[in-house]
Amino acid sequence: MMGPAMTVDWDRDGRMDLVGRNYWWPEPPKWWRNTGRKHKGVTLFERAGRGD
Repeated sequence: MMGPAMTVDWDRDGRMDLVGRNYWWPEPPKWWRNTGRKHKGVTLFERAGRGD
């Protein structure tokens, strides 16, 4: 299953950063469907950090 290409403002600098399928490989993170929602009391951005 390939995750969709999408943009997320990872570092909250106001610019949207591209998140492509290479980022999701080999499997999508558990929170990737929960964009904009709380996940186990932690927001997507707090859990993901800057994606690196």
